[in-house]
Amino acid sequence: MRAADFKRPMEILDVMKWVCRELWIELYQKAIDKLQTNNKDKFVLQDFNYRWLRYMFPGGEDTRHAAKKYLVFPCALIRGALAACDVDAIVNADFSQAPKVLFHIKLTGA
Repeated sequence: MRAADFKRPMEILDVMKWVCRELWIELYQKAIDKLQTNNKDKFVLQDFNYRWLRYMFPGGEDTRHAAKKYLVFPCALIRGALAACDVDAIVNADFSQAPKVLFHIKLTGA
């Protein structure tokens, strides 16, 4: 299957499942814990015990600032993996309940 073939919503869901299962296992030796979608253009990937933040919390404001820096890289990895499958997206991370991390993905391509 070519990367350009991932255009219909079901195929985009297949790409997201690939990120949650295959890519995440390669990176963190575990699958993503939960995938949610509105079946249009928004997805939320949830990792309930994100490895890189596991031992940082509880902490003060300096810890929260450092955590933001740690989450730039996985957001870029997700965005790059999606771009390789010809899916344009914006990826943000929410760690308000750390070490639980929510990766919010908004598709931008038409």
